[in-house]
Amino acid sequence: YSELRQVTLETSSDVDQLTITPSLKTEYIVKGGLTLISTNPGDAAALVLAGVDNQTFPVGPLDVSGHTTGTLTSTLHKSVSFTGIDRFTADTPMDVVVAASANQASGTDKFVVTRNVDDQELYVNDKLVFRAELTAVDNLRVNGSADVDLLTIDRSNGDPIPTGGITFVGDAGNDKLTVKGGTATDIEY
Repeated sequence: YSELRQVTLETSSDVDQLTITPSLKTEYIVKGGLTLISTNPGDAAALVLAGVDNQTFPVGPLDVSGHTTGTLTSTLHKSVSFTGIDRFTADTPMDVVVAASANQASGTDKFVVTRNVDDQELYVNDKLVFRAELTAVDNLRVNGSADVDLLTIDRSNGDPIPTGGITFVGDAGNDKLTVKGGTATDIEY
């Protein structure tokens, strides 16, 4: 199959565990089963990223069924698009980008980054849009919108901040950053 330009994988309605290595030649489209991200455990993807340069994972909008979408990109490798994957792990940390459009609201957009055991969870306007093992994320970038954006880093269950930190780009509006629970040693703004 080394000459295929695109492969689509659709999982069953059961809980599935996938291992995915981005390809230099083949684009992958992965469609998780019927469970929603709020169901834990659901479908999980282990990303093999060793040797994949400049990888970035923009988390897209929830689809019409409430599933998370996103596309892993890199400079040399073909993209891997996901729908309905509930949890990610990776052998090499990746950069994750989420925007208000992941669960658009009229008016104020609320982002919450929290920890759930060994996972980082990201909520946009009260909807869980991304869950990954904390070690799978290097940097988390939160892009706000033209209205008011609120980012809460909830440390009540442990530190959810990845090793590369969190970047908050509020765009226009009267934006706010809140650190809740625990103690913060360094905050740059």
